[in-house]
Amino acid sequence: MARKAILPSEEEDRKITRAAEADPDNPPLDDETLGRLAHARRGRPALPEAQKRKRVNVMLDADVAAALRAAGGNASARINRLLRDDLGL
Repeated sequence: MARKAILPSEEEDRKITRAAEADPDNPPLDDETLGRLAHARRGRPALPEAQKRKRVNVMLDADVAAALRAAGGNASARINRLLRDDLGL
């Protein structure tokens, strides 16, 4: 069953608007603020290029993959650390 929206009358809308404008904890948004919000990005900020990781595909022996899964935790970070140690980085 579809719901019908119940819109306030013009007088109710004016009262609601006046109450919202009088609320010091919730000031109305001006055009400048709305413009900034329209371009805001969600999520985490991008990492600098030097800190970004590169995606690679690696084929592992079955027993190695099983051991990584059994160890739990972040396998990608562990492999990265092991490779860094082995390569002297």
